[in-house]
Amino acid sequence: MTGLGGPTVRARAVWPEPGDGALPPLPGFVHSAFNPLVAAVADRCLRRAYRAAPAVDGERTAIVLVSPTGDEASAAYVKAAVAADRRPGPLFFFQSVPNSVAGQLAARWGLGGPVVCLAPTGDPQAAGFAEADLLLYDGDADAVLLILIDTAPDDGDAESAVAVLLEGGATMKPRGIRGLLAADNHVGAGNVLERVLAHGADPDTPCLTFDTPLDGHPAETTLTLGQLDRRVAARAAWLHERGIGPRDPVAVWATAVADMVLSYLALTRLGAIPALMNGQLPPTIAAEYIRRLRGVAVLADEAHRTLLTGHDLGVPVLGTPAEAGSGDPDAAPAHYRHHPDDPIVITHTSGTTGVPKAVLHSHASLFAATRHLLSMPQAQGTSRILSALPAPHTATVLMVNQVLGNRTEMLLLSEQGGERVLDAIQRWRPDGVFGFSVTWAELARCELAGYDLDSVRLWFNTGDSSHEPHIRRLVAVGSRDVMTRTGVTRVPGSVFIDGLGSSEMGHSVFHITHTQETERYGRCIGRPYRFTKVAVLDAAGEPVPTGEAGWLGIDSPSLFRGYWNDSVTTHRYRQRGWYLTGDLVYADADGWYYHLDRAVDSVDSVDGKRFYTALSEERILAACPDVTDCTVVMVREPAGVVTDVLLELATGADETTDRTAAVREALGGEVGATLRRVVPVRSAELPVTVTGKVRKVALRERYLSEASR
Repeated sequence: MTGLGGPTVRARAVWPEPGDGALPPLPGFVHSAFNPLVAAVADRCLRRAYRAAPAVDGERTAIVLVSPTGDEASAAYVKAAVAADRRPGPLFFFQSVPNSVAGQLAARWGLGGPVVCLAPTGDPQAAGFAEADLLLYDGDADAVLLILIDTAPDDGDAESAVAVLLEGGATMKPRGIRGLLAADNHVGAGNVLERVLAHGADPDTPCLTFDTPLDGHPAETTLTLGQLDRRVAARAAWLHERGIGPRDPVAVWATAVADMVLSYLALTRLGAIPALMNGQLPPTIAAEYIRRLRGVAVLADEAHRTLLTGHDLGVPVLGTPAEAGSGDPDAAPAHYRHHPDDPIVITHTSGTTGVPKAVLHSHASLFAATRHLLSMPQAQGTSRILSALPAPHTATVLMVNQVLGNRTEMLLLSEQGGERVLDAIQRWRPDGVFGFSVTWAELARCELAGYDLDSVRLWFNTGDSSHEPHIRRLVAVGSRDVMTRTGVTRVPGSVFIDGLGSSEMGHSVFHITHTQETERYGRCIGRPYRFTKVAVLDAAGEPVPTGEAGWLGIDSPSLFRGYWNDSVTTHRYRQRGWYLTGDLVYADADGWYYHLDRAVDSVDSVDGKRFYTALSEERILAACPDVTDCTVVMVREPAGVVTDVLLELATGADETTDRTAAVREALGGEVGATLRRVVPVRSAELPVTVTGKVRKVALRERYLSEASR
């Protein structure tokens, strides 16, 4: 990324600088200061680099213009003119498009590279630098003029602008591999490693690091692309010798993330279908899950093989993933050639209601989001990643393919506890950490000031959306690069990207960026990614009005293909072309979406109102600083809804303090009136799924059972 030793700053400029007066007028642009400001700061920067137009060697110089708000003055003028039934001047139809001033600038200075205009919803500096990095990284430009405009500063300062001329440095990677992958119709979730090497990636490029030994490689010793390919080929040969071939479902049950990832890569190389299973599943449920798969074989590590002893699986246990590593890589068959619709992997849900649902993805569906990301700027904080994602989850498969496509590095953890993650950050010094909300909640219980977390620029959450207090604690640590009037500056505080995802969605569908300066919380999950469509629906599948709560519907190329061997459940979650996620949300007038609850966890009152547990938890955590996490359980009884609140307290907090009044106030009038009791608990006392989600359905059944005694 820029600022990390790659592209260099050839020239920089700001407006205003000491001694500046009024902005010079810009012929052809009227009324608004936006376009003259762009031209003034850009001209100053280019003059410092080239002295006069046209720019020497400007044919491959790109322009990236970044403004969160755009030309608001022109937009307001046109809006007022239309409202007053006046005809706006013809110049406004030209100058209202930011590309106009960027194109005029390119023409005057002879800049022949791409012109990109961004209006990011997140950090504008990060978005601008990421776009510049992509243009340089993939060889689309030799230099980039990056212009950042702030015509409406929050601090009341005068409008200002920064321009930086960036040139590629020695760390630029070979041209075009990310772009080639994004445009490659043959690449998908089943052959990323093969296609990356086929497109000319250096086999000596470091990629994946595992926390356990692998085929003679010590733990936390990075594998190169070439070494990883050999380890995958060895397993493919071993499996092929035992009769595994295309479209054969093979269950994989193990603890080490290395076993999961290498088994996935080897089985998909053969065209087989790995069914990845969480190591925390109870043996009886695991055995039943394997039976329902109706596959051909099982790979299980020694511990899980022992747990399966005595269970009728209906298929043989071939051996352990480690044994598969003893195959001869030179004996591996040719790579299977996938069709976009070929089944590629089966993962499973968290199992909140019993035996998990088996989620099927195809070669195309599980690569759809990755293809989109490869066509976009590579974000700050994705060069050296720590994965705290559960090993057998869809998200881990996605991240492996994303890292391989980016040719960056990732350390994968087999266990995602808070202390384990913090120790790994200190030891491995990642710039990005990816995980689930349960991990961020665990980190929030720790004294973060006692750890060296300065390397972290990005925290990325997927699965359930995260709570405000947990996010605020994380963005207060680490650091990131921003653009200031003096150029690129490293500042304290990291970025947290939140959203909402699931195994079925194939990738987070929403995203929102948080820093120490942002204030949009209240269960806001952001806006949809561009590759997906979303809707808020009523019970009949019709869109509801803005601001009204409803069911979240998704239509995306990243969606799963269905539940394996369960067409009834597959079709139950489809309505009018939408996949119903089971989440209740609403959208505001500005296009921001807010998550209220999982439908199964919410409760309808006797008078028709709906109460939300996740939203209630958000309010309690925001109002009670000595509470690190909480669980709200609502039960509908004949007399009405009753609510129990289970609080996990911060270290040193007094458990004997009565927090009922504070919790009731945080919940608000209607929900607060249903509060029955507030109970301090330890996290170990709560029933959770294999991915750490609290099983609220089980808690509700427990309380109903207690009430009936």
